[in-house]
Amino acid sequence: MGVPAVFFWVPLFGLVIAILMIVVAVETANSTLYIVSSYGISKKQVRPIFHAEAIPLNKIANITITQGIWGRLFHFGTLYINSSSLTYNPLILTGVKKPQTLRRLIVAAKQTTQQTN
Repeated sequence: MGVPAVFFWVPLFGLVIAILMIVVAVETANSTLYIVSSYGISKKQVRPIFHAEAIPLNKIANITITQGIWGRLFHFGTLYINSSSLTYNPLILTGVKKPQTLRRLIVAAKQTTQQTN
């Protein structure tokens, strides 16, 4: 008796799906740009369509960092930036390298902006 063809196609199909998921994840990561400026924080996504979100520094209420086990080992995480105003949606910055450093940078920029005003 021969091996049914299903035993060949199912693992191959799973491999193709896994490769497609990796390609989509890498493409999404490479098409997202995070900008911290004296105005505020912006998130710009180029592909598949252009999409931009921003929160001015004076409207930032709090910044939360989440990191899983892999994030702690390889120093990356997700920043949740909430606004004190209902006008601005929360920003979610994913896959940020050294998120604690970015959080400190944002807090310092916010304090500098408050001192100049």
